Amino acid sequence: MIIRVLSLFGLSAPTFWVGLLLLSVFAVQLKWLPVAGWGDTLTEHIRGLILPGITQALGVSAVMIRNLRNNVIEIRDSDYVEFAKSKGLRNKVISSRHILRNAMIPTTTLLALKIAYMLGGSVIIESVFSLTGLGALLVNGINARDYAVVQGVVLTFVVLVMLINLITDIIYSVLDPRVKLD
Repeated sequence: MIIRVLSLFGLSAPTFWVGLLLLSVFAVQLKWLPVAGWGDTLTEHIRGLILPGITQALGVSAVMIRNLRNNVIEIRDSDYVEFAKSKGLRNKVISSRHILRNAMIPTTTLLALKIAYMLGGSVIIESVFSLTGLGALLVNGINARDYAVVQGVVLTFVVLVMLINLITDIIYSVLDPRVKLD
């Protein structure tokens, strides 16, 4: 029940609002994390990435949890799962080999789409947390009408999305032996 409520919150809350809420609680009031910027040392870099990472992951994890839960419920009632139970296989084997493995196939597709979505959402996250990255470079290039920079950033995003799709296809071939890479 708690997971369902948290995932509903993650689905309904806009990313910029979640980022501002996390900033006001953990950076301004509690002073645990930095308010803005990357910092100078490696530990400051990591501390500076905690809030943006949580902000990005909250919405994506909510969608992933709901999708995986729905897939598991749907597959749990399938005929081949009932057949595996009738053969006397242990619940652990049925859960790992039959239910979870087949539930991960559509979830992998959704994860690939959400990672590509997070690349585009990095523009908003970088502006909320005052970070300098590809999103800020893209916005500055657009504002300065620097078309070479805009094209370079867009090309970088395209290459990253293509790599994500390639990795997704490789994971498909591992999860589903019927899928072959040609």
